[in-house]
Amino acid sequence: MNFHLVSDNPVYIDHFIESAEKLSDKRNCYVLISPKKKENIKSNKVLQFDLDQALSLFRKDKFNKVFIHYLNNKAISFIDKIDKNIPVYWFFWGADGYKHPKLQKSLYLPETKNIVDELFPKKGIDQIKKKYRDFKISQKLNRAFLRIDYCCTQVKGDFDLIKSISPTCKMHHLYFAYGGIDNVNYKKSNKVTNKKFNILLGNSANPSNNHLDILHILSGYTANIEKIICPLSYSGPKDYINQVILKGEFYFGEKFYPLIEFLPLNEYETMMDTIDIGVFYHSRQQAYSNTIMILGQGKKILMNPKSTLYDMYLDFGIKNVYSDFGVLLDSSIIEDNKLQERLGAKIIDDWYNNLLN
Repeated sequence: MNFHLVSDNPVYIDHFIESAEKLSDKRNCYVLISPKKKENIKSNKVLQFDLDQALSLFRKDKFNKVFIHYLNNKAISFIDKIDKNIPVYWFFWGADGYKHPKLQKSLYLPETKNIVDELFPKKGIDQIKKKYRDFKISQKLNRAFLRIDYCCTQVKGDFDLIKSISPTCKMHHLYFAYGGIDNVNYKKSNKVTNKKFNILLGNSANPSNNHLDILHILSGYTANIEKIICPLSYSGPKDYINQVILKGEFYFGEKFYPLIEFLPLNEYETMMDTIDIGVFYHSRQQAYSNTIMILGQGKKILMNPKSTLYDMYLDFGIKNVYSDFGVLLDSSIIEDNKLQERLGAKIIDDWYNNLLN
């Protein structure tokens, strides 16, 4: 039997349960450890307990595998207390691994880092508190990494990063993704023939988008740009959002369109259909669904060459992905971009089968 520790996520968990129940030959038990009533998960298969109740259930039944869907403090406490012989599988989400202080240091490129440090300085007692928090986070994650047997992600570079900061852990890599190109809502767009392009810049207001650095790079191509649409409606502090807007308007004037409020889904999809190029300049794996949506439409994306997601696309042989905007502009769109072959339903189902059965 498989034991799943889930988080109350509005996107992944219900889809995972539906797929697991269809593809798994074994019984799957889904448990949410939280004192709060679940708000996002719709499935009635999810049981809700506190930590002690979850451990009691686990010890009562004969579970062969433990799957962690987001490595939070409760998940770490759970795997601390179970038999060491039971294999633990961690579905790497991104934020759960990247919160390790050693990986936080490489999130921001120079211009973004400068403004973040200026807006949110850590001095005196705040600096001491941050060092203490970082120490406690490192301690917990390092302990968890030593206990986990398998890191499950389609982005092998993320696993390599974890191994680089925890070289003594016994963790191995297995491929997995909750969904692929068939799980993203998109429609094939007409071939882009514009001389000037509409650009989607980033996926949120989080500074990890490195907005300021990529705006500086794009400013050298203003003659090629019709419009830059920049989602800034969530996941970032107001002072930082204001700096991004100031810089965007400085470089591009009325061509810069900040999205500071959520769009209804139908309006967002209509907007996405007008995009010619997606630009995602994260130093880490982020915006996976946005990238495959734009690639699925037969369009190009620009990515930070340091991104593990960028490396994944290169390793998979997926086309229309670039790290240099000048090269992107000079390149023709490749029709067979290998998305279906490398991230289609068949291979995603194979990954589910490999883990669950």
